[in-house]
Amino acid sequence: MREEGGVDAELLDRLGDVRYWYRRGGRAVPKRVAFFLFEYRGGDPADHDHEVEEARFIRLSDARQQLTYDGEREMVARALSRLSADR
Repeated sequence: MREEGGVDAELLDRLGDVRYWYRRGGRAVPKRVAFFLFEYRGGDPADHDHEVEEARFIRLSDARQQLTYDGEREMVARALSRLSADR
């Protein structure tokens, strides 16, 4: 979290994986992205790694509308569900 996202955070839970294919050089390439739920502890996303185009905070409730892909929206739904179960 610190290196790529510029923030310190505590791992709360693994949310799951999103799998998809993309094309590179005319070839189909499989990709798997693992998603985790963290609790913010400190730092600034403006201090993110050079490999990251943009890092910023948004409310989980807003993320479902702002994210493009179904798999990412599903991970947000899982995070919201797990957080509400803890209350």
